[in-house]
Amino acid sequence: MCVKSVDIPKNGLIYPLILKSSNKCYDNDMSRFLDDRSTKYDFSDHFLVVCPQCKHKATVVMKTRPNKDEFTAHYPRQLSCFNCGLTKSHNAKSVTTYHDRDWYFGLPLWLSVSCCGETLCANNEEHLNHLEAYISAKLREHAKNPDLGWHNQSWVNRLPNWMKSRKNRDEVLGCIKKLRAKLKN
Repeated sequence: MCVKSVDIPKNGLIYPLILKSSNKCYDNDMSRFLDDRSTKYDFSDHFLVVCPQCKHKATVVMKTRPNKDEFTAHYPRQLSCFNCGLTKSHNAKSVTTYHDRDWYFGLPLWLSVSCCGETLCANNEEHLNHLEAYISAKLREHAKNPDLGWHNQSWVNRLPNWMKSRKNRDEVLGCIKKLRAKLKN
């Protein structure tokens, strides 16, 4: 991890230091989570999906790399399966955002599992890491946006209550562990 905890004299609390090479927002022991105001679009650069042909893991990625700060949802995408060799392209003129499917081809996400009577999904490993950091944190903090003030546009504010509930924490973390095992397949 590229995250370190440092003492910042602000109410005597320890805040995570976010290094420039990483977009992580949690400290080393995963007991604190500071919302970095990332949105669902921040985890949409690539998707891990179920290949429609062979049912193995496939990827949906951008065909071209835009500038770092550009909005990328409408960039052309390519589906590639390294198991069977399937490739497809999508022009991305319009996008439908799904919870449990990729936004371009509508394929089921590879990182998906039944959890607490619902479906727990992650677009990719970075999304899964962020989700695990939030769920496992005992203290979940939100920072005021210097330009916009308090707002709830970040993806963690949009998580369903069953996922954020303390009573479901162990079961959700167990399901995240199952998804980690799927990453290795």
